[in-house]
Amino acid sequence: MVGQSESPLFHPDLIVAMHKAMRAAGFKDTATLQFHQVTYPSGWWSCTMACKDAKLDGFREKDVAGKEFATRYYECLIHNAARALPEFLVQALR
Repeated sequence: MVGQSESPLFHPDLIVAMHKAMRAAGFKDTATLQFHQVTYPSGWWSCTMACKDAKLDGFREKDVAGKEFATRYYECLIHNAARALPEFLVQALR
């Protein structure tokens, strides 16, 4: 499951609440992904994922690394970097 989770800069409490709610609903693992979105406030946006039956580490990494089409921006390092969160959010999620 994936849901929009607003700007990490303006709404870290919302992101923390989403993780707690997802885990309370029985999801085994959760992860927040960050990305640039210049049309949204702050230009920094996120989505939060949850999975009931697997870990999200490495999620679809092989698919991205082996993509059979050209892109100008998206590639495996960008895919993995989306999971790297700033320290203030890492601390809030503990």
